[in-house]
Amino acid sequence: MSDMYTFYTEHSPYTDPGKYAHLFDAIPDDIASIARTTENLLYHYFAGQYAYGYIVPQERRPEIDTRYVRKMLTRLMELDDSPLTSPREHANKVVGCCRDFSTMFCAIARHKGIPCRVRYGFGAYFGDFYGDHVVAEYWNGDAWVLVDAQMSPAFVKNLGIKFDVLDVPRDQFIIGGDAWLMIRDLGADPDKFCVSPDMEQPRGAHYVMSHVVQDIGGLNKAECLCWDTWGLVDTTSDETVFSDERSKFIDEAAQLTRSHDPDLGELQRLYQNEVFRMCSPVNSWSPAVLFEQMPLKVRLEG
Repeated sequence: MSDMYTFYTEHSPYTDPGKYAHLFDAIPDDIASIARTTENLLYHYFAGQYAYGYIVPQERRPEIDTRYVRKMLTRLMELDDSPLTSPREHANKVVGCCRDFSTMFCAIARHKGIPCRVRYGFGAYFGDFYGDHVVAEYWNGDAWVLVDAQMSPAFVKNLGIKFDVLDVPRDQFIIGGDAWLMIRDLGADPDKFCVSPDMEQPRGAHYVMSHVVQDIGGLNKAECLCWDTWGLVDTTSDETVFSDERSKFIDEAAQLTRSHDPDLGELQRLYQNEVFRMCSPVNSWSPAVLFEQMPLKVRLEG
């Protein structure tokens, strides 16, 4: 437990607030306050308009590719240098997505000495499908607890969510490995796993595999963007995803992560495999750029 506690309370290059660490000091240490503060700092580039009515200006969409918390905080201070706990206009929040809410929550929690990590998978609370989603997971002293820091009261009302978003049930957020096993072993429809049922792509078994890879990354503190791909994900398709000999590593990851408390040593061992290790550069299929420009080749810092 001590190794796990230390590992998940120490920052990654992505959650490290850098010179802005002192800004976190004024945030109360309880989970609810950390979640409320996170909601106050970020605005979802697409879904926010349905909960709040504010539409993000096109010129600000590239902010969704801000992968480092210290750079999010730099942008926040440019927009409004008031304390992080002070209410902000939507226009003075950093434009992001579910990964950014989760990574910011994780950064604040780690600063407070709370073990925390980012999980990649699918939400079952967006409609009759499993929607691409990212949440945070913290250790409460006895167990890992899922937190959806994006789900402010406005989102909860808009989506009709009935559960506590500070303790998301495991059947409501499906981690990447569980989604993989639902398709491979239980006959779940791969096309139900998607960004939106209105979008033809991305969806399917290959898309689910990408979430297994991202989740192993997140469990090793490589908190990638939702649209980052690398390794096996870039060399397979829906037609080859189960036949590729390397898919055995996806099976292994899925079996390991179905435990709510997977062994840290085993997670770190798996991450050394080229199937999972996020190495620079990564391919980034950013919604902020034109399709013809995709994928972006992104070199990682740190």
